[in-house]
Amino acid sequence: MSASATGLLRGRKLFLLLLLLVVGAGAALWEARDMAPTCSLADRLGGASGCAASYTLVDLEALPETTMAGPPDGGLAIVGTQADAQGRAVFVRFDGWTGQQVARRVLPMDPAPDRMRANADGAEIALFCPAGIACAQDGAHGLIIRAADGATLRPIAPADVDRFRFDGEPAAGEAGFAAVAVPGTALVAEADPESGTVIVRDTGGAGAVIRFNPANQFPLDEQSFALAPSPSGRFVAAVYADPPAELGTGALILIWDVATRRIVAEIATDPGHRIEPKIVWSRDEQAVFLARNAPDEAGIVIERFMLPERDRATIPRP
Repeated sequence: MSASATGLLRGRKLFLLLLLLVVGAGAALWEARDMAPTCSLADRLGGASGCAASYTLVDLEALPETTMAGPPDGGLAIVGTQADAQGRAVFVRFDGWTGQQVARRVLPMDPAPDRMRANADGAEIALFCPAGIACAQDGAHGLIIRAADGATLRPIAPADVDRFRFDGEPAAGEAGFAAVAVPGTALVAEADPESGTVIVRDTGGAGAVIRFNPANQFPLDEQSFALAPSPSGRFVAAVYADPPAELGTGALILIWDVATRRIVAEIATDPGHRIEPKIVWSRDEQAVFLARNAPDEAGIVIERFMLPERDRATIPRP
């Protein structure tokens, strides 16, 4: 065999060896990606999902539906139950950037509430007793607390539970499915419960309607879907906490820029990685916070997902 033929054969062998190494490395990369669950250390370091931090309040359990709100002065307000025999209701002010508890108090409710709802600016939180039970002082069926420190503001009377609403909140039947006001505007965001399409209506003189159509459309359930406008009204997040199994995700969050009408971020968690539908925006609109029960043990898990840098607002963080 000539020297040139021998060199060509060696070159082909080297090429095939490099190809096998590349394919093997690619397979290992995909295997490693599959082995990095959403918000795990490997995921946070790799940046695949956008998760930047994960914290666990190990001695608390989340309320059945919503367990977190965003006070107007920043940070997070969390209400859960103690993971012990007493199961007392506990309020925690939490810094989602540092993972530190800022304040904590036991709430005067026994048994603990099973629902909570914040007002439009997050300054007040309504806590509701289990149906038909007086769990607060003087026979009240709920309490309004201050999101800044958990202090009791006023009771919710039994007759007011089913019709309760905060000032400025539309009464039942006056707004669409999952309707929320977009801060600083005359816009109201709602959803089509049959398709999951997000609809933004101008309630002012213009009367314009904007439709955000997700790529995958499916019926919505009020216990597993929520809309969350950002503090400035620039973005609207749609939270699908229980999408159809065939999508292969545990939860899906789509974030639209209202002005440009485009998706600026899509968060898809692993199957089994369930979250509560209520998410909280950071005040600077650089991140969103998700809450869920720890999967294998007691604890409320708080996760921080960052928006892509090009789409972050420039509002200073408090």
